[in-house]
Amino acid sequence: MDDNAITRTRRWLIPLIIFYMVVATLVLVQLGSTLFVKLPIIDAETYHIWAIQIMRGHLAPHEPFFLSPLYPVLLGILYLVTGPSPAAAMVVQMFMGLGILWILYETAARTFRPSVAIMAVMVLVVYGPFYYFGDTLLSATLILFLNTVLLWMLWTRQADTRWWIWVLIGAIGGLSALARPNIFIFLGLLIIPVVAWHGRSGWKKWGMVWIGVGILVVPVIVRNSIVGRDFTWTTTTAGINIYIGNHLHSTGSYTEAPFVMSADARNEADGYRLEAEKRTGKTLTAAAASQYWLGQTLKDIIQHPVQYVMLTAHKIFVFFHRVEAPTNISYYGARAHSPLLNSFIVDMGLLMPLALAGIVISLRRAKTYLLFYVYVFSYLVANLLFFVASEYRFPVVGVLCIFGAVFMVEIFRLFAERRFGWIAASVLVYFAALGLANHQTEFTRSLASPRMDYFNLGSTLVKWGHAQEAVLQFQKALAEDPDFQEAHVQLGWCYLDIGERNLAEEEFRRAGLAMPEVTELSRRDSLLQQSQQQVQARDFKAALHTMEECVSEWQSPPFWIYQDLADLYRLNQDYVNADKYDRLAQSSRNINY
Repeated sequence: MDDNAITRTRRWLIPLIIFYMVVATLVLVQLGSTLFVKLPIIDAETYHIWAIQIMRGHLAPHEPFFLSPLYPVLLGILYLVTGPSPAAAMVVQMFMGLGILWILYETAARTFRPSVAIMAVMVLVVYGPFYYFGDTLLSATLILFLNTVLLWMLWTRQADTRWWIWVLIGAIGGLSALARPNIFIFLGLLIIPVVAWHGRSGWKKWGMVWIGVGILVVPVIVRNSIVGRDFTWTTTTAGINIYIGNHLHSTGSYTEAPFVMSADARNEADGYRLEAEKRTGKTLTAAAASQYWLGQTLKDIIQHPVQYVMLTAHKIFVFFHRVEAPTNISYYGARAHSPLLNSFIVDMGLLMPLALAGIVISLRRAKTYLLFYVYVFSYLVANLLFFVASEYRFPVVGVLCIFGAVFMVEIFRLFAERRFGWIAASVLVYFAALGLANHQTEFTRSLASPRMDYFNLGSTLVKWGHAQEAVLQFQKALAEDPDFQEAHVQLGWCYLDIGERNLAEEEFRRAGLAMPEVTELSRRDSLLQQSQQQVQARDFKAALHTMEECVSEWQSPPFWIYQDLADLYRLNQDYVNADKYDRLAQSSRNINY
């Protein structure tokens, strides 16, 4: 491609970048004053707390990583400069989005033509989830940035024979793997385009890529294996995530198992490990527990192959659907907090049909674009291997924007060239995909509801001792789904906490449960409140002492008291007692699954 043409067209990036910066700033301002930003939940809460510990000099817990470490490490470094501010991270991610737009243009301009590149950037800046992920305390924007750089390097340096270039490419892939291991699938399949480019010498270049990956990834594997006393990959989640997305009763998207006390990473890790120990009657490492859940999944697949095929077909449908399947706070929860974000109409329901039609047009030179086909396919495989999630699908958005732009630009060239066969094929795929991507089912409608966002915000507020504020969130959840039993129960407990006994009784009645017997526990309540205040003040040692005193007030403490105590031991770097009270919490909950 003519560099002069790329340079001339690059000026059209300026208004698009201005548009992006204005919109991203306004969305951040709208969300910044809401709980969406102020109250990190689930994975975001784990990242936030982990980053604060890094900021204070505790690089990592003395246990294998359950979540990938790159994002919290970078977040912790940022917090050293700004203090523990989620909004600061979102400002950095906003500028990271700017880098994504620029690199996307450079990649598309050199792969196709500058007009396609401008159109691809135009599509991305009006794509709502691009702004949503930029304003979440999650690794999605970081991964899209790293992967966009990776694809740009691969495309522009594909003819380079210098070994260190290919090692550098591998190092970028290694960084992405330390943000989320799903990229390993693409790095494995990368042999296909590299051999297509270089023939037999492509194997050597592919080997150099994996050397670059290993330079960054192997130390993490060694560290995890040492502290976990068992061979462990970059995280301990592989077997668990495969189980979540493929067990006999899986929906194909993320669901919380009944034996997991909450969806935050720490409790999820402990819940799956302790349940595996309960079922096997053995003490298991985190890696062994992950292997157990992988084995359970394979057993379900072997025993029920037809059901697994149907589940896989369902996951393919959801992957290509407009719905943004949540794992943390959802896109729909963000839209409820930002009128500007809620006004965006471009979503996967419009982008996916355009991209698939563009892929059809690009097949005229299939070998040339093999890199991008393999990339999209690898992330489809990742979603099928684990579970379909908006966050897992997000890394392909940039490539989908390029292919969508190919359709919108090249369709006119095809008319001029009278290539009616290609026109008919691409238009047919477009309309078929448009129908598929926008076909609503009861399942996709349930995923598009923000009810779980309100529920999770309320649950987090309760955990931090803000029952009064949590009431509104549970009420919002029930406004979305009046039959949401667990929200009625949690709202009932909140009413009890704030002294509204009659309202509590009504909520428990709506949940189909009897009113719990509540006695006066003023000293317990006082100690719990004091411990929560000390946690908020980051005085974890004092909070632990207060909670230990609180536990002594119970003859038979409920499971959540044990869990709070385990969390406080963990914050104080006492992992032996943390594990002890995790086990007590699990056994006292007494759930069979």
